[in-house]
Amino acid sequence: MPPRALPLLLLPILFLLAAAPERATAAGEGLRQSIEALSSFPSRVTGSAGYQAAAVLIDKRLRSLGLSPQRLSYQLPVRQAGEAWLRLQGRQYPLTPFFNNVISPGGSDGVINGPLHFINRGEGADLDGKALAGSVVLMYFDSGRNWQLAASLGARAVLFIADDSADNRSFFLEKQELTPLQLPCFWLSRDEALAIFGPLPEGREKDLQPLAPLVELQATVAWENRQADNIYALIPGIDPELQGELLVVESFFDNQAFLAERAPGADAASGIATLLELADSLSRTPPKRSVLLLATSGQAQSLAGMREAIWSINSRPKELRQQAKGLQSSIALADHYLACLQELRFPLATDPARDTVLAEAIRLPLSREVDDISRRLIALRLGKQEQAVQARIKEVARERLLARSLGWLERFDSLSPREEALLQTIIPEAIAHHQQARAEAVGQHRDIDSAIAFAETVAAYQPAAVVSLHLSSHGNGIGAFNQGWLYNLRKTINRTAIYSPVAEVLAAAGGEAVGRAAYQDSLRPSYRRAWDSWFLDRPALGGEVSALAGYLGLSLVTTGDGRGRWGTPADTVSAIDWDYLADQARLLERLVRGLGDAPRLHGGKLPRDGFATVTARTNLLLQGELFATYPAAGSTILAYQGSSRFHAMVDAAGYFQIKGIADRKHVLDKLVLEGYRFDEQSGRAIWAIDKKLTGKESYRLRPLRKNLQTDLVMFHCRETTLFDLLEPRNLRHLTRLNLFDGRRDATPEHYWFSRIDTRESILTSIYTEPGTLLKVTLSDTVLTNKLVLTNGSPERPLGLGYPVNSYQVLSNTSHHAARDAWTLLTPRIEHLERHGIYDARISALQAHGR
Repeated sequence: MPPRALPLLLLPILFLLAAAPERATAAGEGLRQSIEALSSFPSRVTGSAGYQAAAVLIDKRLRSLGLSPQRLSYQLPVRQAGEAWLRLQGRQYPLTPFFNNVISPGGSDGVINGPLHFINRGEGADLDGKALAGSVVLMYFDSGRNWQLAASLGARAVLFIADDSADNRSFFLEKQELTPLQLPCFWLSRDEALAIFGPLPEGREKDLQPLAPLVELQATVAWENRQADNIYALIPGIDPELQGELLVVESFFDNQAFLAERAPGADAASGIATLLELADSLSRTPPKRSVLLLATSGQAQSLAGMREAIWSINSRPKELRQQAKGLQSSIALADHYLACLQELRFPLATDPARDTVLAEAIRLPLSREVDDISRRLIALRLGKQEQAVQARIKEVARERLLARSLGWLERFDSLSPREEALLQTIIPEAIAHHQQARAEAVGQHRDIDSAIAFAETVAAYQPAAVVSLHLSSHGNGIGAFNQGWLYNLRKTINRTAIYSPVAEVLAAAGGEAVGRAAYQDSLRPSYRRAWDSWFLDRPALGGEVSALAGYLGLSLVTTGDGRGRWGTPADTVSAIDWDYLADQARLLERLVRGLGDAPRLHGGKLPRDGFATVTARTNLLLQGELFATYPAAGSTILAYQGSSRFHAMVDAAGYFQIKGIADRKHVLDKLVLEGYRFDEQSGRAIWAIDKKLTGKESYRLRPLRKNLQTDLVMFHCRETTLFDLLEPRNLRHLTRLNLFDGRRDATPEHYWFSRIDTRESILTSIYTEPGTLLKVTLSDTVLTNKLVLTNGSPERPLGLGYPVNSYQVLSNTSHHAARDAWTLLTPRIEHLERHGIYDARISALQAHGR
């Protein structure tokens, strides 16, 4: 949604604020007004126009209470969906992208055209006899992961039709895919599907003809680094002895969205709406302790906003100031380069000082130019060696020599006409590069300044506890927890004694139930009931982050609710239980006031600090270079730690940070990094991490220290996705993978494959250099190969390999494997029989296999 849409989105907010009294007088009135305003946007996912408008609403509400809210800003990669449409019989219809892949953007790589097949729920009988290769498939949403079966048969896009399962987020979650497969998926409501296609066949459709002979669709989706904000406001305490202690109360104000611009997030706004009501009450009658109200963003990305806030106060002030100083130097250097480039006048006069600066200012853009020319030259040399091609090879080789020679120059006052023309071509690219680098450095400097300000605000007090709200409008009360599902803590982590004093405070403050909302004494372990039994879902909780960082961190969570509508189009105000929400808000205020007024919240011992940060330098290996020195800017990073997933984006200098992972003393899981650069227009992966040059220890990190550093090397790549990687005899995943380049029958020089040891996916995407002839063997054990892919033929039984330029996906992977296996085995059996070696069991197996 364009920025100019923001004022239009603010109109309902301003109307509601104007119509509302300054103080909510009736129970639940303020909650209703806040939730209706926040859920009036198509989505509040971080980076969207609705998110920006929600931040304005919160800021305005806090100011109306006499508070002085401030922003803690940070950078967050988010998926931005552009125009998406379907064209059928000359009419064009809008489409809603469904983000079911955790890393692949979900674009269509241009216009997809082909027949449209209706496959009901995508089961075997629904697909039998239908030629799905190159088609678009239409299927009901209540179809599990059967979309994978359609994709394995060659479908190029999937349209899901909403049914009764569309109200439950578990059906969205089960369709999430970890492997970066480029298969655009879309969502249609029943009414939209009816308007476009008319009545659909009932039951299992036996007609093998497509529903429509030709449809066209296109969608543009790209990862972008966007500024995200946390909003905080301070309420000083009134007790002379306790006002120096700080109680932080946090809630997220954005929401998760499985569909682009179709996630109103009404129930998901319960926490932030309750926080605003709490702000109203505490601003009028402050507690003894000082309170910092914190509204965070990035909730859908493993609590990115909460991790950013805790990182700010957990980092050493000296480190923050050093980062700010380094960014100031980067800004000054970019200004220096831009001044040199923008003041150039041709022909160039003699100026050694200028030439030194100019050589450095054009170094990176010129290196990229040489790389582009080199890749064109390699493609020509690998092609047909016709006379016209030979002449073109010589011409491109001269272009490369010219570009290289320009990079070797130390003086620019005696350029040849060709060198001067090339330099004039490079200068605009260099200016754009340094302008982008400067803009990113300015944004990062702003973020660091806001982090320093936030840290100084907290440092003026002694943090007593950090309380995160994870509330919904359906349940049986509120429970307190110091862990959740963001970090898979070691079984030896025992915080019972640490949290015993605050558990007593909460139990006393909880008292009798407020209507249907009762305090559940869940913070203290019980032999009768484990802490995780209070949850119907498995959420990541903000209290985990603060507890990991060594603070008395806990989460106040609505118990007895699975939050089944969160992130879906069904999370609307019509599904809110207003009476329960009002009761819960009164109970929560009682709990927070109990924490704010209690003489002590802990006995002096706090959780162990295990909050770690990873800083990685990420460079692209250019063609012909020995070392990777070109910053891989714009690459999207996906990091796994156990079941948690963290996203980051490489900046113009070639660096990214992931804040808030757990160290080795708290979890057993390593941090596994994947990285790709996706083309903004097509959505294709064009760069990937090089496994060999990067090294296993650099992308599978053991978080042994508080601050980790690593180096990643990326290379130009083509993607090939394989399907059905499951051993059918024992249903084990084929995680043992070996790659070969058919040109040499050796391991490719550069390669990467997506993580296949998660045991959650039966797909994998393999990344090799353009022009590679790919051969693959897979197995579930080191003893033998279970699946072989060679692209064999009777003339070449060992196979030529699959040209990755032509195989973005290897449809019918199992069929290819079976054919390649027979191509290998048949000549060997025939060779044995020609020499009089005959085995009845082998012959019987061969006949059975055929």
